[in-house]
Amino acid sequence: MKNFRSLLGLFALLFIGLTACDNDDDIITPDISGGTYTAFLEESTTLKPDVSPTDGMTFKWFDIEKKLLSETLEYTFTPDKTGTFKYIFHATRLEQTAIDTFTVIVKHPTPSVSLNIESFKGFQHGFPVKLEASVFKYDKDTEMTWSLNGEDIGKGKTLDFDAEGTGVFTVTFTARNPSIAISESVTIEKLSYTDNGTLVVNEGWFGHEPGNLNYWMKDSSRFSYRVFKKINPEKNLGVTSQAGVLHDGKVYIMSKQAPQLVVLDAATLKYLNEIDVFTGNKYSYAHHFVGVDANKGFLSSADGVYPVNLTDLSVGDKIEGISAGGIMKLSGGKVFVQGVSGESKKIFVLDANAGTLANTVDISGAVAGLDIDADGNVWVGAGEKLIKINASDLTTQEKTLPEDVTIKNGWVWDAGALTTSKTESAVFFKSGKKLYKYVPADSETAELTAILDLTDMVSNNFYNGGVKAHPTTGNIYVNAVKSGWGNNYKQNGMYVRSSAGANILTYNYGGTEADNSFFYFPADFVFL
Repeated sequence: MKNFRSLLGLFALLFIGLTACDNDDDIITPDISGGTYTAFLEESTTLKPDVSPTDGMTFKWFDIEKKLLSETLEYTFTPDKTGTFKYIFHATRLEQTAIDTFTVIVKHPTPSVSLNIESFKGFQHGFPVKLEASVFKYDKDTEMTWSLNGEDIGKGKTLDFDAEGTGVFTVTFTARNPSIAISESVTIEKLSYTDNGTLVVNEGWFGHEPGNLNYWMKDSSRFSYRVFKKINPEKNLGVTSQAGVLHDGKVYIMSKQAPQLVVLDAATLKYLNEIDVFTGNKYSYAHHFVGVDANKGFLSSADGVYPVNLTDLSVGDKIEGISAGGIMKLSGGKVFVQGVSGESKKIFVLDANAGTLANTVDISGAVAGLDIDADGNVWVGAGEKLIKINASDLTTQEKTLPEDVTIKNGWVWDAGALTTSKTESAVFFKSGKKLYKYVPADSETAELTAILDLTDMVSNNFYNGGVKAHPTTGNIYVNAVKSGWGNNYKQNGMYVRSSAGANILTYNYGGTEADNSFFYFPADFVFL
């Protein structure tokens, strides 16, 4: 004791305390217990005695086993395990030594957790939600997991969350060490595909890939590319898919070659069934589908028109009197069928219930488009003529188009160059690089209005049928590609205009983009 008092007389009174500094140099105030302090695993800690050094004073730090740790006034270390540890500090001057002991309790830090989103409303399977956790103050013993309904579904800081089915899902992230678990949750509402989106039916890249589907999420400017394969990895659409029809909660995709018809659940886009080849000749291209009710539909092809039982997809005998059929539409208990090939100037009229040919309407030009308006009238685009057919008595009215306007299609299997509004009295069709609107107040004198010109667009050429009116919004959807040849066809455009021509959406995709540079050849739209 005398020696110690002598030492205090030789140099300033030694007060020893602890400050523990984290990586941001924030000061951790010592516990009021005086000699016992808290540090955290894997966080830098500094023991700093409250002493004023003088000339000739030396310092040493030892662990409890008297192993020399440092010869500095301050001792900085990073704990690599939890527990209670003692550190001995020596201050020496003129062969006099003062000693004090630091007791350090090393604990696991309490993690700080936040998620990149608080809630999400989006579409279901095929649209994963990117979840990311920001975690601070964690150590090597911290486990990070994601869970759904109490079951682990992932590890680490990130998760691509997908879901089978629709509904509200609560996903929880937990950072857990041996001392504590900290959790944060996010609510994700997964919607049906039929809630808010549009399918783009793509022909596919002939010789490389069969047909495929892209899915457009409305109000988000977001595509899911080749979504059919994401959802149905073991299945394929047929070769050169060109038409899609929504009927009775199902989507029917027609392709020229096998499988010529593939049926999907509209809400989930899951594969339900298919018809490999329904034509009498396997080399005859399939064209289109129309549904009559929950049990009956018709299939058209270069080989004729066939009835199909929608319950089991069994195909009946070819309907007599039609050698080849194209686009088909239902109105007033009748199915109106575009004649193709040698019968391209005819509209065949089937009795939808009997499944037999009832009438034939002769058209003055080759039919390039066929649709039904909001009043049930049949509209036909044929070269220089626009023709209205009364679905009840089959009487016709013709409008002769201006000299520089014609309605044509490149291929007999196209989805059609003409579409009708279901929200107003209006017909829309493509001619050259323009999209025209016609309001049939008087079929001979009413004027045409060009509501879209592709000339200066990035994707500046209509592709396939290329135009379709949305049944509830009345907006007109256009598929386009870049004119030219070769890689130009990787550049695709989806343009949406109001019926008056206002820009609703201009979306270009493909081109040189790494993720979606592809030969899609967009053929048709299906509004879900």
